[in-house]
Amino acid sequence: MAVPTKLDHCVIHVSDWERSNAFYRDVMGAELVQRPVGWAYRFGDKQLNVHGKGVSPAEVARLPVQPGNSDLCFEWQGPIEDAIAHLKTHSIAVEAGPMQRFGANYLSAQIAYSHFSNTTTRTITGVGTTETAQGSFGSDQLGGRLEIGRSFDFGITAVTPFAAIQAARLWQGAYTEASTAGAAPGVLGLSYAAQSVTSLPTFLGAKFDGRVAFGNDMVWSPFVHAAWVHEFRPSRTITASLVTVPVSAFTIAGASAASDSARLDLGSRLALNRWWEGSARVTGEFSNLGQSYSGMGALKASW
Repeated sequence: MAVPTKLDHCVIHVSDWERSNAFYRDVMGAELVQRPVGWAYRFGDKQLNVHGKGVSPAEVARLPVQPGNSDLCFEWQGPIEDAIAHLKTHSIAVEAGPMQRFGANYLSAQIAYSHFSNTTTRTITGVGTTETAQGSFGSDQLGGRLEIGRSFDFGITAVTPFAAIQAARLWQGAYTEASTAGAAPGVLGLSYAAQSVTSLPTFLGAKFDGRVAFGNDMVWSPFVHAAWVHEFRPSRTITASLVTVPVSAFTIAGASAASDSARLDLGSRLALNRWWEGSARVTGEFSNLGQSYSGMGALKASW
């Protein structure tokens, strides 16, 4: 009986990416296909997969292939249940799996909870004696993000169009300011009612991620992420009342979020070796209401 199998690919393990790339490119004539970590070697319509420093494959044998050796991967052309039954017939145990194999398409979901302890200080001028009003309150936020996209590999650059929706709900506790006018009590402090705010932005954009290897485990990964952002819930208001003056409560309109804006993230990561990595990111948001910029840097040590 013919067994419905075929050779899918071969895997080798190398200890030095630079030497291995030079050999397979210059001596064997392979096309180097850069992966997010590491490379593969392509010979026409055949491909040699490569494990090495930095590569953490999800599917490996009980004794993974060692540097200088190789393993073979076969494809069963039929239902996976039939493959398992065939192996059992020949008294061959399945060590792990079946396992999900992930391709260029992706769907990611995130959820997060945050608690904030907030303090405020306001200086009130123009109405009698200058006052200073201070307050403190707690707030809680629950948010999540759902993103879908597809990555296209162009050698040292990967382009990933994506779409995402991000929802967040913020619950702010009620609080009352303590106001002072010099040594005397103030009269313009405010009392704020408890408030909840919802944010619901959607994103449509593309990610451009590069990767350049310099040898000796040094890898530079620059990236540019650009997106159009639409906020469905831009309003930001809160209800307040004067603490010492008997007037009706009123609504304060805060700085609204832009209904439509452009977001740009620029940055890079530099892996100096297997132990140290530095990264930096600058984010800009641009809309008809204004512009904002933020930046961050990090140094990562692994051992």
